[in-house]
Amino acid sequence: MEHSTLENTVVPSLDVLTSRSVLMRSEMAEMCDRKIAALNILPPDPQKEVGRMSGGNQQKVPLGKWIEKNPQVLILDEPTVGVDVGAKAEVFATIRAPRDEGAAVIEVSSNLEEVMTLSDRILVFNNGRITASFDGGDVDNDTLVDAIGGEEAA
Repeated sequence: MEHSTLENTVVPSLDVLTSRSVLMRSEMAEMCDRKIAALNILPPDPQKEVGRMSGGNQQKVPLGKWIEKNPQVLILDEPTVGVDVGAKAEVFATIRAPRDEGAAVIEVSSNLEEVMTLSDRILVFNNGRITASFDGGDVDNDTLVDAIGGEEAA
């Protein structure tokens, strides 16, 4: 959180941003600028410390850096915690992009509305075991709450 958008965005890609062990600063800046534009990161300042941004922009920065790597599997833990309603739609779109390109996106979330909105498949775990499985579009909130454990899950 204490590092800049530029530093956060390019770290996983340093292998392609170096030549003979020298950082290619112009390519780093270009990569960061692409991510800022693609994800609508505000303020659009590569030197802005991520910890001084809004919650939504704080979430978009790490999403952007890993999506740049074109992962086959992306694992997200509570990706919209601290994100306001307006920024959630942007984060959702960011999460959907790799999925739409064939990546498996695994999201761990306690936000049932988010899970039902984003998921193709929902697995409920209890004590490390899968206790229920649903197709994303075929489950409602009440059914999901019952599968989680009824009153205790609320």
